Amino acid sequence: MHERAHRCQHCHRGGAGSARHGIGVDILHHWITTVLKQNPSAPCHGLETPTLMPVIDGLRSHPRRSKEDRSRLARVDGYLALREQRCEGALAAFNRRLGIQRRPEAVAEQIGHLAARCGDPFGLRHLQHFRAGAARGYARLHPRMLQLRDWLMQRQGYWERELGMLEEGLRAGAAVDSDSVDNQTAVDSQ
Repeated sequence: MHERAHRCQHCHRGGAGSARHGIGVDILHHWITTVLKQNPSAPCHGLETPTLMPVIDGLRSHPRRSKEDRSRLARVDGYLALREQRCEGALAAFNRRLGIQRRPEAVAEQIGHLAARCGDPFGLRHLQHFRAGAARGYARLHPRMLQLRDWLMQRQGYWERELGMLEEGLRAGAAVDSDSVDNQTAVDSQ
């Protein structure tokens, strides 16, 4: 009985297993991000933004403020900005996320959504921001298995190759977008 009382006091003070550190907040972050990623112009895009705002406000006001929590909030802010077609705001939020937790898989995901919703130049700017922080390395993940995965991928040059191919595609897409604007301007001036 004494051991159980000790565990409950530990939880009450915010120890492991408490609501402050519980899986519920993690699940909520994953759920809200999944909903926000859905294209709002799709016929079945889920909940409307005003319906989601109390949940997002709840995440923002939650007392957890670890590096992971701040990174997740920046991610939510980025996807909310994309949903509201605020491309500069999304880019700023995603860049903020990289400042908190610089991860290659995060930048690859975010670039895809930025480029799809805002155009290749936004994806390219995000990639350039990521590359500018290369000296900092990647944020360390836990558990050790993820650290091993990072080591193997780095050793094999996986992310450099992937991000290099992504950059080529973004540059080509940005050039096409630029040519389209130039051609339309020429047509309009005639």
